[in-house]
Amino acid sequence: MKQTANKDTAAKLRHWTTLGELHGDEAALAVKHSEFYSKPEEFFNQEQATKFSLTGDATLISEAAGFVELKVKQNGGDSKGMSRRDFLKISGAAMVFATAGCSLRPAQKIIPYINQPEEIMLGVPNYYASATGGSQGNGVLIKTREGRPIKLEGNPQHPLTKGKLDARGQYDIFNLYDPDRLTGPVVMANGQPAVISWSAADGEIAEKLKAARGRIAVLTGTVHGPARKKVIADFCQSFGAIHYSYDGWTREAARKANELSFGNAVLPSYHFDKADYILSLDGDFLGTGYSALEWQAGFGAKRHVKDHKLNKLVSADCATTLTSSNADERFRMKPGLSVAFGLAVANSLSSMGHSVISLDSTANSNISKFSASQVEGMAGLKQGTIDRIAGELWENRGKSIVFGGESLDHQLVACLLNAMLGNDGVTVDGNGAPSQQASGSLTGLLELLNRLNSGEIDVVITFGTNPAYSLPESAGVAAAFGKASTVIHLGDRADETGRLANYLLPGLHWLESWGDAEPQAGLYSVIQPSVMPLHDCRAAEESLIKFAQTAQVEGLGMVTGGWHEYVMETWRTAVYSADVFAGDFTSFWNSALRDGFVDLRKSPTPRPYSGIGLNNILIPQQGDELQLVVLPSPHLTEDGNGNNAWLLELPHPVGRVSWTNYANFAPKTASRLGVRDGDSIKVTANGATIEVPVHVQPGDVENVITIETGWGRKNVGRVGNGVGGNAFALCAVENNALRTVHAVSIEKTGRWEELPDVQGHNYTEGRPIVAETPFEQYLKNPESGKWHEHELMSLWPEHEYKGNKWGMVIDQTACIGCNACMAACSVENNIPVVGVGQIRLGRELHWIRVDRYYSGDEHEPEFTYQPMLCQHCDNAPCETVCPVVATIHSEEGLNMQVYNRCVGTRYCSNNCPYKVRRFNWHEYTFAAYEPHPLQLVLNPEVTVREKGVMEKCTFCQQRIRDGKERAKEMNRPVTDADIKTACQQTCPTDAISFGNTNNPDSQVSHMKKDPRAYNVIAEVNTRPAVTYFTKLRNRPTRDTDLHLGGHGDGHGGHDDAHATEGGHHS
Repeated sequence: MKQTANKDTAAKLRHWTTLGELHGDEAALAVKHSEFYSKPEEFFNQEQATKFSLTGDATLISEAAGFVELKVKQNGGDSKGMSRRDFLKISGAAMVFATAGCSLRPAQKIIPYINQPEEIMLGVPNYYASATGGSQGNGVLIKTREGRPIKLEGNPQHPLTKGKLDARGQYDIFNLYDPDRLTGPVVMANGQPAVISWSAADGEIAEKLKAARGRIAVLTGTVHGPARKKVIADFCQSFGAIHYSYDGWTREAARKANELSFGNAVLPSYHFDKADYILSLDGDFLGTGYSALEWQAGFGAKRHVKDHKLNKLVSADCATTLTSSNADERFRMKPGLSVAFGLAVANSLSSMGHSVISLDSTANSNISKFSASQVEGMAGLKQGTIDRIAGELWENRGKSIVFGGESLDHQLVACLLNAMLGNDGVTVDGNGAPSQQASGSLTGLLELLNRLNSGEIDVVITFGTNPAYSLPESAGVAAAFGKASTVIHLGDRADETGRLANYLLPGLHWLESWGDAEPQAGLYSVIQPSVMPLHDCRAAEESLIKFAQTAQVEGLGMVTGGWHEYVMETWRTAVYSADVFAGDFTSFWNSALRDGFVDLRKSPTPRPYSGIGLNNILIPQQGDELQLVVLPSPHLTEDGNGNNAWLLELPHPVGRVSWTNYANFAPKTASRLGVRDGDSIKVTANGATIEVPVHVQPGDVENVITIETGWGRKNVGRVGNGVGGNAFALCAVENNALRTVHAVSIEKTGRWEELPDVQGHNYTEGRPIVAETPFEQYLKNPESGKWHEHELMSLWPEHEYKGNKWGMVIDQTACIGCNACMAACSVENNIPVVGVGQIRLGRELHWIRVDRYYSGDEHEPEFTYQPMLCQHCDNAPCETVCPVVATIHSEEGLNMQVYNRCVGTRYCSNNCPYKVRRFNWHEYTFAAYEPHPLQLVLNPEVTVREKGVMEKCTFCQQRIRDGKERAKEMNRPVTDADIKTACQQTCPTDAISFGNTNNPDSQVSHMKKDPRAYNVIAEVNTRPAVTYFTKLRNRPTRDTDLHLGGHGDGHGGHDDAHATEGGHHS
């Protein structure tokens, strides 16, 4: 890309968002010098004549993920539903929804959280405690309005989620209303789908099951929860079937490593809330861990300065992930070298005589092969680094965690170090309440495929898993399934594995179904439905019971009642005990429904360690050839969320690219190979080829390409089909494991298309944005890292806020950039998706964004994540330029937008230095929510905006209103507990605080007085209501940290003498 003649730009710039900004590229400078990123003339010249539609064809009929739509019974009313215009314009819409809502309520008794109203009250939400139906089993509260779920929040009492929810959990509400779910049972007849009734399907399948007794397999994803596990076990016993479990990322290596090291094949639970020091060896516990939300919350609990202490994260890795980008110290190295790094740390500990346990001869023999100096030479590390890390770990023994990556070798080294440091039985739980959140086994699946190929299995029943997508074609899933006489798919859509089935009997979303969860041994939750099934579908577990009952087999076939009764009876016998609970079972059951969980977990104890597993560790030979590393996605899995447009539009936490995956290249590698952002390339490994765009990622390891899975779907739905490339296809199955690191070749296709990268849409002209400092400098000077601030003067007299004055504080040290705030805001405020084309034009509508800033060298940068939203400025520049007074200031300090006044001049957006205002170029909302039943998810408390209107963050004024009303009813002032904005409530790390700054006892009032507190771009005298905390890095001070910069230090910093020593800023 063409660059300007400014050679000093890269040398000066301390914080930068893109490589284009760092190098002063022509395109980046054009954005900086442009009044608007998205040009009005483009709209009028190219787009106005075409009706906007997210999916291209506004009249496209849902084809049930590819099948011709089969008209079946729609529970809850007319199949066409209510149009958005009716919802917005017909008076009495609330009454219409209430009437429809009554028919959508589940028939069985469900218990609301806290409140127990007998009837729905119009305009008053009900909350139900439940747990997510996925493998994580997170505790949630379901907000319903007039009988329809509209929002998910974390259950504040649940010990794992602690009131938090991640981006995937927030957007799960859209999976319920996905128009491309199957709407009724389907049978394949001569290769064509045909409607079949449930009773007919049950009868046919029952006969096939009886005839195939002893030759039946049930294949699921991870299943936990006593009732869900028991119904599968009872079904298998009744029909002589075998249960297999498989997930795209099985975590089987962790269970195998624990079996070799400690004698029990378990998945350990990690208590990051007890860890002051974390060493990650190619692991991404913050982004893709099997209990990522729990670990984010635990990590965040230690990410706030308390008693002059802050946790420390060290990462040795070959890929830039959410975890490695948040590391206080990061050591980049080739794939596999982090195993040697971990063994060298163990060797250093042993040489110092530091080990809580006595290592056996096997362990000593293996770790002695890896000296610190040897590995430092291999990885290009400074001499003494490994000894220093070992010493720091020892200082934090019993309060640290070593977390390993996906391979068996990584897990074995993590087990070794956790045993040596005394972490096992304290921060690592392998025998008290181990995790059950990943039970899949590739070994088991391969056994099933072999039995299918040998003709030992006649009938296969699948749900909750998608091996036809998540395994390479060479694994032979499709061929093996084709040898079964009958394949029954109980998933919610005809996905890649469902396409192999003879019967597609659609299951329910967990919000429609009864169920249970046990994510950790002894931690139970009841999954209770909050809405009647939207379509003619039924729970997969219900289908298993019906098959057995119709076949009249012994065991499960003799059970009376359905799945709801089965869950209750299982809990009566497996969970409830009169010796533990004082009341009768009915009281216990109602309490479990109301609270959302029952906690019977046991405390862990240290396990005896064996080093036998270390014998087979092999460190790969290091060369200069190009290598591919396939990684899991922090957002997408192999299930139906690949058709969730809101999830697809959510930018990647690190890359900030939406609507596609991509091949990450280090800057030097991209330069050597002659590729740039947006180049389309063919990536070939293990005889398979996919096509993806290039993304140049600062901080990536040279000669290593990384691609994430979850994309490249063929059969997930009209939105997700054909988006990105399927990186699973590039993997190989070797030694009963999925090999994800390979030699790779690339070929340029000659095509280029701009990446939908939201990070490069705005630049700040060198104004001070980010302040950061090493933690040890902060301890010496709490204001370290902040720049000199002039005394500000204003043309206007300062307004006195006599009542409430709302404000927010964001701790950049705690923020990990996970995007949960963006997702929560979108669901709460009816923010539509706009599609990849509009993203490229800079027209995203997210009210809050997470900006990613780099500092330092492009090859080894450090990362800072900064949530950016409307600052609700006291001297708001947007208010002074609006010609129709559509943007105004409230008496409580809120910058408000009056939608029906707005005529769309966009003057306000142009005058906003934070670039947080969004303009509706099209009828985005109608296009996004038009397909039935997506309109049911709309929040009636928030106005739906139309074309030509500007919108932005409101500080969730609907929640402010509700909180004030509750306080008024109780005749007391508003407290912090009364109001939580959507972004604040969901933030896993509690990086966001909100409250009344006029109340001296409020949390935000105290936080605004903290020495780290500063305002972004304060020099333009906007007087923002949002305050930020200086980013702290818990690592040794470097020479570059002592840089003396001025008001924007590399962006034309002109007053170097005024900066505070010990930190740097943008």
